[in-house]
Amino acid sequence: MTRDIVLEFARSVDTGDPHAFRFEPQQYVLRLPGGRYVNTEVLEWGPGLLKDLAAVRMRRDPVLLQR
Repeated sequence: MTRDIVLEFARSVDTGDPHAFRFEPQQYVLRLPGGRYVNTEVLEWGPGLLKDLAAVRMRRDPVLLQR
């Protein structure tokens, strides 16, 4: 059985600017049921994270999905 997973990346800074992405560590927020947002850990944008995201997209590795 396959499942669709939607990854939503919402920065906690410059949220209204779609072009404000920086390829460096950034704080993100997580949307909770009911629409409330809470801060998450900092995402370390780099080759490792990009590799993990590509692997999730291609193989749907269950270990990577839980990171």
